[in-house]
Amino acid sequence: MKPNFTTGNANRDGKRGWFVGQFVAPELGLRHRQDVEIKWGVHPRGERRPGAWVSYKVATSVVILIRGEILIRVRAGGEIEDVVLSTEGDYIIFPPGIEHTWQALTDCVVLTVRCPSVADDLLQRND
Repeated sequence: MKPNFTTGNANRDGKRGWFVGQFVAPELGLRHRQDVEIKWGVHPRGERRPGAWVSYKVATSVVILIRGEILIRVRAGGEIEDVVLSTEGDYIIFPPGIEHTWQALTDCVVLTVRCPSVADDLLQRND
């Protein structure tokens, strides 16, 4: 019996960086998941999150800095807090309902894990 596993390259396999989740075609095997989404984000200096502020109805997100420096802005109850991830391994976790946006302060790479992977979970605001 062959073991059931998948290999690949997160940088190459992702759709806008997302390479695991409910949005991946089922025929791609283990990459199609409803329990988790994973993104390999490569962002040049100055890049901002398209569409400004977002939050999620159900999912919790974890953003982990691999390389570079990124500003994560978090808004809850009208209060905005800026969090700079600047040391490899720095991370931020935010639960459902917490609005956030980001800007790459330098060329950077981040790994984002979101769970669960739920279709139409995104709430976007453009203000």
